[in-house]
Amino acid sequence: MVRLARGKGFAETFRRSELAAFDLRDVSFSAEGLVLFVGRSKADQERHGAEIGIEAVPGSALCAVTALRRWLEARGEAPGALFCRLDRGGNLMGGADGRLLPIDPATIARVVKRVVTRTGIGAAEFSAHSLIDHDEPPRRRRAAPDGA
Repeated sequence: MVRLARGKGFAETFRRSELAAFDLRDVSFSAEGLVLFVGRSKADQERHGAEIGIEAVPGSALCAVTALRRWLEARGEAPGALFCRLDRGGNLMGGADGRLLPIDPATIARVVKRVVTRTGIGAAEFSAHSLIDHDEPPRRRRAAPDGA
């Protein structure tokens, strides 16, 4: 999660609640990078859903595609939340149905604060909400195909 918090593609595009809501089945990889399906979003008042493409940046320490691939290697193929809860021992937490439980959006905020503090930027002046690039048009978002 720390590497993903630094990844520019995730940093500009998603709210904490959206990150926490992703399921493993919402991600697919393409030759250019990855595509995430956002089923519900504050920006999508009509609830159509959207596919968001994030381009790979080969060789970059901030490549969100590489970071997600590494996370998936560690996470494994269990069904459930893409970004899941960990217990104090660092083990993935699953529900009674065997699906991995989603990370709490507040945990995402704490991870972002920790990463920002390590960079030397004043964490008090920064929040997880600061990640979203409100000035950039939502060019990565495209409507999901009918039936998606």
